[in-house]
Amino acid sequence: MTTRAYVAVLRRQWPWIAGVLLLCVGAAAVATVVLPPTYQAQTTIYVSGQADGEYPVAVVEATLSRMPSYRQLLTEDPVLDGAMEQLGMAESADDLRGRLVVDNEPQSLLLKLSATDSDPARAAAVANSVARSFVGVASSLDTPTVAGRPPVVSARIVNVANPPIDPISPQSGTTMGLGLVAGLILGVAAAFAMDTRGRRIRTAAALAEAAPAAHLGSTLHRPEPDTGTPVGMPAADAADFRRLAANLQMVDLAHEHKAIVVTGPRPATGATTTACNLAVALAATGRRVALIDADLAGRRIATTMRIESVGGLTAVLTGQTPFGRAMRTWSGGPGLSVLDAGTSPPSAIEFLRSPQMGTLIEELRIEYEIVVFDASPLLDGPEAAVLAAQVDGAVLCCRSGRTTSREVAAALTVLDDASATLLGTVLTHTQDEERNPTPTPTVPPRPSPGPRTAGSMPSTAGTGSPA
Repeated sequence: MTTRAYVAVLRRQWPWIAGVLLLCVGAAAVATVVLPPTYQAQTTIYVSGQADGEYPVAVVEATLSRMPSYRQLLTEDPVLDGAMEQLGMAESADDLRGRLVVDNEPQSLLLKLSATDSDPARAAAVANSVARSFVGVASSLDTPTVAGRPPVVSARIVNVANPPIDPISPQSGTTMGLGLVAGLILGVAAAFAMDTRGRRIRTAAALAEAAPAAHLGSTLHRPEPDTGTPVGMPAADAADFRRLAANLQMVDLAHEHKAIVVTGPRPATGATTTACNLAVALAATGRRVALIDADLAGRRIATTMRIESVGGLTAVLTGQTPFGRAMRTWSGGPGLSVLDAGTSPPSAIEFLRSPQMGTLIEELRIEYEIVVFDASPLLDGPEAAVLAAQVDGAVLCCRSGRTTSREVAAALTVLDDASATLLGTVLTHTQDEERNPTPTPTVPPRPSPGPRTAGSMPSTAGTGSPA
């Protein structure tokens, strides 16, 4: 990945970074408040030897050689038992030993003893008591060889421990800093993990890699809700659908009277809007076009195209309304007839795979040059795939920044299981920088088998690129 690609991932996944960062910083803040404070008090002990002869340097060297033993002695049971007796403590020597730290620098006669406790005064008392006990034990170990002489080793406290003011943990500044650093590291890791896991499709090239079919075009994202038709929309948007209509007519040239299904992997991929605009754009070329709402659960065509329902598709299939009477001529332009979904049936799949549906499709082929079906999402049920298998194929709409490569792969599997043909793909709700103006005349191979696809579409200039 390039630096630009890394930055793009961070921009796309910033909510994950911010969320993990806030979580870690919040946990650090809670820790500074909830965790009990720990205080540390320190005392210093000086150990010296007594010179019996004329060589004091030798005595010092001998004492230095014993310092590791004295350091160990500070935490042995005889010293700790004496300290606990002074303090009247009931805990065991092992418990007290776990709260002590002894430090002795090389070539030094100083022992630094640190004691920790949740109470600052008790931490100082423990350090001083252990030091006093050590002085007594150390002096009794090496007795002089001559009566009346001082002990061979002398230990005395040179720095008495005082109750500390600030705890050694938790330290709010350090803890918050660690939380911030951990949040950034984990947030960035989560961002890349989610980006890799989701693999949201954002460009025509990414869609071509996910789906082995012609990329018919891309449509721009508009923040304001559209009407489902090019009428009243910016010229650039209408041009997108005119280009999409032109590209679609170049796919599967063997069929003059085409019937296609427009669908998506999931809801809100722009499939209904694409179906409506595509039908209008095809009708504008002078062809007789029928737009059929086969999404018997969503039923959005009547509202989007602003037509009055006369029974709809369900009424035609049940024989309640004749086919010719149910079709409504769209008032926005010539050449387009619309059949809405009608009432929602108990089982949409039974309607769509019924013999009556097959008969209706043949009648539509005879009456119209192109039939566009708006279908339910492929991953919401088998309805769209079953319908696509009865017509020339499906156009798969994928929403930029929302549809993932996994969803595309799952949608292709559904089409393949139904023996349906994938005619092409459309990338909807794209940003300007996500549109791929360079056509790619060949379809990249897929490592895994997918649904039947129509022949490669000839290269055309304009927004998007054939895969």
